[in-house]
Amino acid sequence: IGRWRIAGCPSVIVYEAPASRFKPALLAAGRREGVLVNWCHGAGVQPVEASPAAVKQHVTGKGNAPKERVRAAVNELFGLAIDDLDESDALAVLAWALDHVEED
Repeated sequence: IGRWRIAGCPSVIVYEAPASRFKPALLAAGRREGVLVNWCHGAGVQPVEASPAAVKQHVTGKGNAPKERVRAAVNELFGLAIDDLDESDALAVLAWALDHVEED
């Protein structure tokens, strides 16, 4: 896997920690997280975990904000008109990362 690290490959990958009220979904998310972190270590990429509450707090000022509020905050922050909640979640993680993560 480490051979996939090429010029232009990031030195840091930020991901949102798994969160679910349902044990099977949480277990599946945990397995995916394990694969991601393992790949990062093999490829020389620093994995950085962001908690959902920290991301929400960063973009909305409220750690338990609903997804719709996160979307509105992201649209305002980036000057966009995103409808998809998953896209806005990803951009919220990006906003958090830009202010909290330093590359080596």
